[in-house]
Amino acid sequence: MVSYMKKILSYINLKGLKRQFIGYILFSLLICIVSIIVPYITGVYIDNLLEYRTKSVIYAFSMIVLIVNVLNILGNYFLNLCSAKLNTNLSFNLSNGIYEHLKRAPLSYFSEVDSAYLVSKVSDDSNTVVSFFLENCVEFFTQIITILISVYILCTIDFLLGVIIIFVIPLYILIYKYYRKKVFQANYEFKESQNFFFSKMTEQFSMIKYLKLQSLFGFFSRRLVKAFDSLYDKLIINVKVNYLFNNLNMIITLIINIVIIAYSGYKIISGNMSIGAFTMLNSYFSYLVVAATYYMGVGSTYQQALASVHRLEEVKNIREENNGKIRIKCIDSIVLNNVTFSYCTKEPLFKDITLELKKGLIYCIRGGNGTGKSSFINLIVGMNQDEYTGEILYNGIRLENLDMYYLRKEKIAICEQEPQLFNSSIKENILLGAELKEDVDVLDYWCEELQFEEKIHNLEETYDTIVSEGAKNLSGGEKQKISIIRSLIKKADLLIFDEATSALDSQSINLFLKIIERLKENKIIVVITHKSELINKADCVIDIEKYKEKI
Repeated sequence: MVSYMKKILSYINLKGLKRQFIGYILFSLLICIVSIIVPYITGVYIDNLLEYRTKSVIYAFSMIVLIVNVLNILGNYFLNLCSAKLNTNLSFNLSNGIYEHLKRAPLSYFSEVDSAYLVSKVSDDSNTVVSFFLENCVEFFTQIITILISVYILCTIDFLLGVIIIFVIPLYILIYKYYRKKVFQANYEFKESQNFFFSKMTEQFSMIKYLKLQSLFGFFSRRLVKAFDSLYDKLIINVKVNYLFNNLNMIITLIINIVIIAYSGYKIISGNMSIGAFTMLNSYFSYLVVAATYYMGVGSTYQQALASVHRLEEVKNIREENNGKIRIKCIDSIVLNNVTFSYCTKEPLFKDITLELKKGLIYCIRGGNGTGKSSFINLIVGMNQDEYTGEILYNGIRLENLDMYYLRKEKIAICEQEPQLFNSSIKENILLGAELKEDVDVLDYWCEELQFEEKIHNLEETYDTIVSEGAKNLSGGEKQKISIIRSLIKKADLLIFDEATSALDSQSINLFLKIIERLKENKIIVVITHKSELINKADCVIDIEKYKEKI
């Protein structure tokens, strides 16, 4: 158990949150102390009131109760504030750390996983682990303090009764040991079914166009109902197991409660116990029950947290893609030697590619739909390092040894047929590749080169106009112009245009041709296209079909 607790704690990053955490501990201790002394004060008050029967006793104890409750209210306020801050920040830090790891997983991994399921899994499990930590990191020890003080007071009031109660505690431990594996398995399976159900819900809207186009309302509904049925079954099993685990203590509590009432009743009748002592006895026994129930609950939540840690471990154990350490100042040439590419261990997409891309030339890649033109681009920019044989060299250095993250960020610009635009300003969408450097003159220059400047300045907010979700307020040509300008501003050595002009009119295509003709002297330019005017401008045409014929 200690090793698993260490594993849970390893997921908690308190960097920058130590002040909030110390505050959380201090306010938790304050509330613990207040709650422990209240029954004692009440018992003493009853005995004093019955013995002295004076107003001064009422005034004194009323003031004490007022002070204690004010401290309790203030303590709870600040405790909840610290808890909210810690829970929010720790959950974000944990899930964000997992997401950062996932971003560096091989591209092939994402073709085999449901992204909605994955996000739901990481988010849910991160919240479960953080909640377990916050709920128990202090409470675990304050409940021990409560038990020790309660047992001491019970034994002080009546030693024999205190000893009997102490010997009942091991029963809770036995119950935990018996049920822990069942609780873990039930929680794990329930979480898996939750995430699966969420992914099927998301599927209906992520594929809404296809659903409507094929009129597959019933098909998608059946898939969702099937996932719900599985979730429902796991939910019922989980509820049953957790209920039995958390409530077996009720039988033990009931028996001890009857013993206390009967035993104390005889003591009071015989004059060997005061009414104040009886109220304290009941209150501190209740505290022991709460503490025992807490530790029973910790057993359950511990198994839930353990299931979440196990699932997070599965994600963390996903191998990161290779990324070398060497950074080159510029890209002068790219050489492929006998490269064969197979995607996800399937049959080779193309075979024995040997060619060189050099600065000063425009290369056109052509081939029919589905022949692997875009896959070829992904290959040469290092997106599929584990799925090819042969050599890919940048300036004579093997691709595997290069820091491809750096190269793709600084030295390579890729313009796709369907540009990825974000729900932010046009300026931010253009300048992503330039790390949002404020340079309106450069923006104006490239917009003017593509005759996009007039369109921008006719907008009320010009460059600050917000692109709607899914870029629905822009035409296909406007989206492609933004993507082209984004690539040109990046000042990369390798410019790749993947069907980047498919939505442009002939005038815009001519402007684009003039731009790349002018830039090619100091750049490697690769164009994927079916358009004859672009193919005719190329210095070298690479027919991807040729490499498929070898297979």
